[in-house]
Amino acid sequence: MMVCVLLSAAPLAVQIQTASAAQPLQMTVDGKKMAGVTPILKSGAVYVPYRKFFEALGYKISTDPATKYISAEDYGTKISFIAGGDTLYSDTALSGTAYVLGDKIPVINGQAYLPLRIVGQLSGYSVVYDKSRATVALKSYGFGQESAIKELVTRYYETYSPRYLTSNNLKRGYLADVEWPVSEIPVRDFQVNVDDIHFYSVTEAKLQVTYIKNSAVLSREDVYDYGIHKENGKWRIATDEWIYNRMELPADIGQQAEAIKRHDPDKQKAVLTDLNIYFDAYNSENFALTKQYTDPEVITHWNAAVGSVTWDDKQKGVFANADERYLLSGGRVVYLGEKEAVVQAGIHWSDATYGDGVDSEDDYEALIILKYNNGHWNYSEDISLDQDFDDQS
Repeated sequence: MMVCVLLSAAPLAVQIQTASAAQPLQMTVDGKKMAGVTPILKSGAVYVPYRKFFEALGYKISTDPATKYISAEDYGTKISFIAGGDTLYSDTALSGTAYVLGDKIPVINGQAYLPLRIVGQLSGYSVVYDKSRATVALKSYGFGQESAIKELVTRYYETYSPRYLTSNNLKRGYLADVEWPVSEIPVRDFQVNVDDIHFYSVTEAKLQVTYIKNSAVLSREDVYDYGIHKENGKWRIATDEWIYNRMELPADIGQQAEAIKRHDPDKQKAVLTDLNIYFDAYNSENFALTKQYTDPEVITHWNAAVGSVTWDDKQKGVFANADERYLLSGGRVVYLGEKEAVVQAGIHWSDATYGDGVDSEDDYEALIILKYNNGHWNYSEDISLDQDFDDQS
């Protein structure tokens, strides 16, 4: 889609009027002098020599002899024009825009000059002109924001709290701002890498983030695409998409299980016994016993997040309308803390009422998290090790 915009090569600010011959304009980019680029003032607007300007920013310059278009291209953005013409063209992967300048692009000593106000915007920079100092400062969108953005995506991954979402993000409707207790499971390595980031303006950006989190029971890698927006001076997440996931058991998990079995056999037995009580209660649709052996924090979190449908209502509805069964095999305790335990087991799930019998069974390897409360171990959640998405193609 090509959008045509009529623009005048108007001044960068009202103060721009004339150039001082004794004090030529100096240009900086993110606080550093842009060597070899001397801007000029023409009709009250700042202009820059296109080739030297774009080369200094790292763009590749090319000329198409057939169309006579001159272009600068970098990071999926192409800015082109015809010397002596009156239009700038900007093309990205999503759209194309034609900027009609109102005046022809000037050519001085064989070099085309472009209005900085527009090309700065197209190449991702805000422009500040200081007449008293005869300087023009370019500041890249997002300059100096790296730490704040990394902290945002780190906190969101750790908590999935709505406080890190924009006001119009639909997820705010069902994510609860509940503080979960810190897990006892030791984290051996946690990395957050911002792989790629593109700023569309000073308040909007898209980025890809890789999370690597290796704990005593699970090594996982997640890749997310985020759209972020600045609201009230703070970066917030407008959109997020989970695009890649890999989960593996640590190489020493077998040794951990054997050590637990050898050094704490009674506690290990209690974990497995309580876990089986939970699944027996669930499979027999015994609501009272299922709730008794469900982590109270899970119930509290559900009620805070949903509100209109309590955990009790949800679970009773499942029992009334489904016929789910969970059969465990090969269960072993791979982590045992004071208030938290992890069991590795195979799970066979079935539901005769699901999808008219289609895809009504599944077998998967899982890590089952249990929390100690009310004098026994309670089911908290299970993580399927088979449901990862490890093809980034």
